[in-house]
Formats: sequence, C-alpha cells, structure tokens
Amino acid sequence: MRRTHTDQRSEGAWLEAITLFQSVRDADHAAAARLLRTSSDPETVMLNLLRMLGVYLRGEAPDKLDHFITASHRAGPPPTPRPPLPPLT
Repeated sequence: MRRTHTDQRSEGAWLEAITLFQSVRDADHAAAARLLRTSSDPETVMLNLLRMLGVYLRGEAPDKLDHFITASHRAGPPPTPRPPLPPLT
C-alpha cells in the first residue's frame, strides 16, 4: 500500500505535535513557538497537541486538575523567562 501526500502530511503534523509537547515539557517555549511559526500546518499541529493533552490528562485525578485550574485563575500567567545568559569565556 502506497502512502499518499496527505498521509505523509498528517504524520508530519503528528510528529511536530510530539516535538511541541516535548518542548513545552522542557520549558523551551522559544523552540515551541519556532516550531509553530515554521510548521506547514500549525492548526493541525495544535489540534494534535490538544488531542495528546486530552489523553494525558485523562490519567490525572479530576480533583488535581480542578485544583490546577483554580490555582491558574488566581495566579495569572507565569512571567516571561529572560533569555539565557551567554556562557562565560
């Protein structure tokens, strides 16, 4: 069975979503933003990321998620991290 261009594009968007998830997990927000800016299909990548998050979050206790949502509303967005300092030479 031959793979079509659509199959390859769909697989590419899935792999980009996995990379996006890893970047967010590693707190590398610049890499995550760069991936979305350069993606050929950012909407599908984000949809795939949301699907992944849905599966991941199903494994969490509902009260833990409710607490996280409540705390997020109270705290507001986290501060934007400063760029890393250059290495000492």
